[in-house]
Amino acid sequence: MRFGSASDRSAGLNFVGEEEMKRKKLAMYVSDTSREQEVKQEIENFLSALNSYPDRFAREPRLSFQEHLFDVEMASQQANGGRRRHAGH
Repeated sequence: MRFGSASDRSAGLNFVGEEEMKRKKLAMYVSDTSREQEVKQEIENFLSALNSYPDRFAREPRLSFQEHLFDVEMASQQANGGRRRHAGH
């Protein structure tokens, strides 16, 4: 008993392959978009820390810029619903 010709089966496989490729392309796009948002947030955090560090350093002279940046990143993370970044800390 046969369930279709070889050309019918290969056409079905081709369609499945095309659907898989579409899903992979969409996943890559979502991943790229997500990473772009993370990078933008990292830049905003850095610029915010750069701007606010002198005032904080005046109050806490032993505070390093790195510690201050980490605090700014944590505050940003909490403000954004606690989402965790993949890069950085």
